[in-house]
Amino acid sequence: MSFRINCPECDTVFEPPPGVWKALCPFCGRSMEVPHSHADIDPSQFRKRFRKPPGWLIRLQNHLPVWANSALVFSSILIALSVSMQAWMVTHSDHSAILMDRAIQQYKSLNPASDELDVVKSCDRMIELWAIDSARLKAESMGLTEPEIRKIRREQARKSWKKRIERLSGSKTLDALEGYSKLLDESVNDSDLKDLTEVSRNLWRTARDNSIQKTLDQCQAQMQANQPQESLKSLMEVEKFQLQNLEGVPSAADTEPRFATLVQALAKWRGMSVQLMMTESNFTKSDKASEQILPVIEKNGLAKGYLFPRFTVATHQDLFLKSALFRFDLQVSERYGRGFEETPHRTTLIEVRMNLIRDGQSIWNQAATTRTPRIPAKTAMGMSRLQLSKQSDERIERKLNEAAWESLPKPLNQSLQLLEGAGSWPDR
Repeated sequence: MSFRINCPECDTVFEPPPGVWKALCPFCGRSMEVPHSHADIDPSQFRKRFRKPPGWLIRLQNHLPVWANSALVFSSILIALSVSMQAWMVTHSDHSAILMDRAIQQYKSLNPASDELDVVKSCDRMIELWAIDSARLKAESMGLTEPEIRKIRREQARKSWKKRIERLSGSKTLDALEGYSKLLDESVNDSDLKDLTEVSRNLWRTARDNSIQKTLDQCQAQMQANQPQESLKSLMEVEKFQLQNLEGVPSAADTEPRFATLVQALAKWRGMSVQLMMTESNFTKSDKASEQILPVIEKNGLAKGYLFPRFTVATHQDLFLKSALFRFDLQVSERYGRGFEETPHRTTLIEVRMNLIRDGQSIWNQAATTRTPRIPAKTAMGMSRLQLSKQSDERIERKLNEAAWESLPKPLNQSLQLLEGAGSWPDR
């Protein structure tokens, strides 16, 4: 049968000569393979490679009726499954008995001075294996009964629980709260400790409320002893206790008014709120300027006796800032300066005007100024590239701006050294 092939090189369709495996394209001369059909091949010429069944199976099949072949195979499968299941059951039964023997030996190796939790774990393991017949028979052969094991487990669990309660009474407050919370979880999930759930909850509530009251008393005493920093730390610790939550235990509402009163008193004594405003800006936003300036303000302010709170709850933070005696206003100006080294790139000039206000009146003013340093480039090659530029480049001017902000803390610290201490202002 004749057929045509398509040349992949020049897309010419031609008919190759009969009986060849390769042909040349009459147009471009490319050599290509000629496909052949195997329809004329006799499959009987190929030798079938099937393994012959063993002779005993052939003789058995010849002596059995036709219907018996499938029945024989099905029966063989059932026998194999039955033998496997029996072997698994025997092995599993023996393994359970071995595990029970190990659990009993571990239980008997414990002495009266051992930890109660180790006894509870051993009892739990034996109770878990008691549902298996071989394990139960093994335990009964050694003189143990399930009610006896459960009784021992209950006694040791309650004994361990009460010992941990006694240890928590002398630990730190936050550690005690965490420990009482764990004991509460155990009493909820353990049937032998169910009746102790309410006891755990009451102990947790008592520990938290007592800690709050004790810390509030400590804060008040520190304020009377003229210790503002320690007083603020005590209030922030009280807030940590207030944020401790436990399901089914309401917050101590009676302590919130006293806490708010001490927050206001501390703010009206040494508190300071900082307000920053950008009057001019080229590259820097207010939040970025705050990250650069506020840490320097707070560091110097704390050294002078002013208080900057860091309460977690937003209402507590707002209450302190609104009640603060001092307000520190910052006006930040960021503008272009002269060209850098007689190049078209403009430097940055930063000016921070500081104004301390008390009771609506300004009591202290100062300003800090900085500009791009003379050589912001770190290498001679970088410096030469700046000097050889023919026109201004925003990327370079941003680098000059960053260099100016990096040099700001030094003049800012120098100006803040002139700030009077929080306790040096006369009372009004």
